[in-house]
Amino acid sequence: GDENSWTPIYTALNLPLTNEFAVEDEWYGIGDSIADYLKRGGLPERNIPITAERARAHKAAVKQQSEKQQKELSDLLERLRQEQAEKARNQD
Repeated sequence: GDENSWTPIYTALNLPLTNEFAVEDEWYGIGDSIADYLKRGGLPERNIPITAERARAHKAAVKQQSEKQQKELSDLLERLRQEQAEKARNQD
């Protein structure tokens, strides 16, 4: 029972767990580093952290809502322009 057990560094770092808490931000390259370390250690590829998936989904939903509102405003402005043009023609 006095055997020394050796754990490869990339396994000991528990990179999949570290990945779950990695900040997904353009200023931090931690995700790329983790992917590189996983590859070097012969471990499975990096997955998208759960929190990042949720953040991306939220960001996409906000973007979609913003685009929808922008289109509605654009359509409203176009209708107002058409109404004003129509009024101007009717006054002549």
